[in-house]
Amino acid sequence: MNSKLRTLSLLSLPLLTFLSGCGSYPTMSPPAVEMARALYTVCNQKREPALNLAAEKISSLRSDNSITEAELKYLNNIIDIASQGKWETAMLECRQMMEDQVPH
Repeated sequence: MNSKLRTLSLLSLPLLTFLSGCGSYPTMSPPAVEMARALYTVCNQKREPALNLAAEKISSLRSDNSITEAELKYLNNIIDIASQGKWETAMLECRQMMEDQVPH
Protein backbone atom coordinates (compact mmCIF):
# COMPACT_ATOMS: atom_id res chain seq x y z
CA MET A 1 0.00 0.00 0.00
CA ASN A 2 1.53 3.32 -0.98
CA SER A 3 1.92 6.06 1.62
CA LYS A 4 -0.76 8.36 0.14
CA LEU A 5 -3.36 5.61 0.23
CA ARG A 6 -2.35 4.62 3.76
CA THR A 7 -2.60 8.24 4.92
CA LEU A 8 -6.01 8.60 3.29
CA SER A 9 -7.17 5.39 4.97
CA LEU A 10 -5.98 6.59 8.37
CA LEU A 11 -7.67 9.97 7.92
CA SER A 12 -10.93 8.36 6.81
CA LEU A 13 -11.28 6.17 9.89
CA PRO A 14 -12.20 8.97 12.33
CA LEU A 15 -14.71 10.35 9.83
CA LEU A 16 -16.37 6.97 9.42
CA THR A 17 -16.48 6.52 13.18
CA PHE A 18 -18.09 9.95 13.58
CA LEU A 19 -20.65 9.33 10.84
CA SER A 20 -21.66 6.01 12.32
CA GLY A 21 -22.47 7.59 15.69
CA CYS A 22 -21.38 6.16 18.99
CA GLY A 23 -22.21 2.68 17.78
CA SER A 24 -25.23 0.68 18.66
CA TYR A 25 -27.47 1.29 21.62
CA PRO A 26 -28.83 -1.62 23.64
CA THR A 27 -32.54 -2.38 23.83
CA MET A 28 -34.17 0.53 25.63
CA SER A 29 -37.34 0.78 27.68
CA PRO A 30 -40.43 2.33 26.08
CA PRO A 31 -40.12 5.54 28.18
CA ALA A 32 -36.48 5.96 27.09
CA VAL A 33 -37.41 5.49 23.43
CA GLU A 34 -40.25 7.98 23.85
CA MET A 35 -37.78 10.51 25.26
CA ALA A 36 -35.39 9.86 22.35
CA ARG A 37 -38.25 10.69 19.96
CA ALA A 38 -39.06 13.84 21.92
CA LEU A 39 -35.39 14.87 21.97
CA TYR A 40 -35.18 14.30 18.23
CA THR A 41 -38.00 16.81 17.72
CA VAL A 42 -36.48 19.29 20.18
CA CYS A 43 -33.09 19.06 18.45
CA ASN A 44 -34.63 19.31 14.99
CA GLN A 45 -36.35 22.54 16.02
CA LYS A 46 -33.38 23.77 18.11
CA ARG A 47 -35.68 24.56 21.03
CA GLU A 48 -33.46 25.23 24.03
CA PRO A 49 -36.34 25.80 26.52
CA ALA A 50 -37.81 22.45 25.50
CA LEU A 51 -34.39 20.86 25.96
CA ASN A 52 -34.41 22.00 29.59
CA LEU A 53 -37.90 20.54 30.07
CA ALA A 54 -36.75 17.26 28.52
CA ALA A 55 -33.83 17.11 30.95
CA GLU A 56 -36.23 17.55 33.85
CA LYS A 57 -38.54 14.84 32.48
CA ILE A 58 -35.63 12.44 32.05
CA SER A 59 -34.55 13.01 35.66
CA SER A 60 -38.11 12.40 36.77
CA LEU A 61 -38.27 9.15 34.80
CA ARG A 62 -35.11 7.96 36.50
CA SER A 63 -36.38 8.99 39.93
CA ASP A 64 -39.43 6.77 39.55
CA ASN A 65 -37.35 3.94 38.00
CA SER A 66 -39.08 4.19 34.62
CA ILE A 67 -35.66 4.28 32.92
CA THR A 68 -32.38 2.66 33.89
CA GLU A 69 -29.21 4.41 34.93
CA ALA A 70 -27.66 3.51 31.56
CA GLU A 71 -30.63 5.01 29.69
CA LEU A 72 -30.31 8.14 31.81
CA LYS A 73 -26.66 8.45 30.77
CA TYR A 74 -27.44 7.94 27.07
CA LEU A 75 -30.23 10.53 27.09
CA ASN A 76 -28.24 13.02 29.16
CA ASN A 77 -25.35 12.65 26.73
CA ILE A 78 -27.67 13.73 23.92
CA ILE A 79 -28.83 16.70 26.01
CA ASP A 80 -25.22 17.65 26.67
CA ILE A 81 -24.43 17.57 22.95
CA ALA A 82 -27.46 19.73 22.12
CA SER A 83 -26.63 22.12 24.97
CA GLN A 84 -23.31 22.80 23.26
CA GLY A 85 -25.21 23.92 20.17
CA LYS A 86 -24.46 20.70 18.29
CA TRP A 87 -28.11 20.19 17.40
CA GLU A 88 -27.47 18.10 14.30
CA THR A 89 -25.13 15.72 16.12
CA ALA A 90 -27.63 15.34 18.96
CA MET A 91 -30.41 14.69 16.48
CA LEU A 92 -28.32 12.01 14.75
CA GLU A 93 -27.68 10.33 18.10
CA CYS A 94 -31.43 10.29 18.80
CA ARG A 95 -32.02 8.77 15.40
CA GLN A 96 -29.35 6.14 15.99
CA MET A 97 -30.89 5.30 19.34
CA MET A 98 -34.32 4.85 17.78
CA GLU A 99 -32.99 2.85 14.81
CA ASP A 100 -31.16 0.51 17.16
CA GLN A 101 -34.49 -0.43 18.71
CA VAL A 102 -35.75 -1.92 15.44
CA PRO A 103 -34.91 -5.63 15.17
CA HIS A 104 -32.84 -6.48 12.08
